[in-house]
Amino acid sequence: MHKLLLVLLLLPIVSVQADICTRQTKIVKQIEEDLKLPCKKISDSELKKVFRLDLQDLGLETISKKDLAGLVNLETLFLSRNHLKVFPSSALNHLRKLRSLSVYDNDISKISYQDFEGLSYLKSLDLSSNKICDIEKDTFKDLGQLHYLDLSQNCLEKIKSGAFNKL
Repeated sequence: MHKLLLVLLLLPIVSVQADICTRQTKIVKQIEEDLKLPCKKISDSELKKVFRLDLQDLGLETISKKDLAGLVNLETLFLSRNHLKVFPSSALNHLRKLRSLSVYDNDISKISYQDFEGLSYLKSLDLSSNKICDIEKDTFKDLGQLHYLDLSQNCLEKIKSGAFNKL
């Protein structure tokens, strides 16, 4: 009975470690470098120490929620100069403390209000040098604290009335 209980108590630790190591290799390497630990030794408490993450120039095509899981204190995230075609909203909307997000020089063609849900404390957003052509109504409605927004070098053709409501 005691052995079974001990095994059950160890299961969460093993799953946390396995979760870190099964993320995209380039992201794992960056987190390992920042924390100066191999992925097998990175726990949830270690991930909480990450406030800034630089994932620029890694050739990333997608980013999932799993890739950024556990980074609950992340304040600054650089995703620039990758090959993202879609704004990674599902990976970002749980990062409630995110203040600065740089996603310039990717291949993002569309943004909408759903992309920014949960990012109400964002103060700086760089979406320059993408392929954004249209901005829908209320796209930035949840970003009431935004002080800096860069949409330069996009193919902006249509900006719907009310796109910048609440900014």
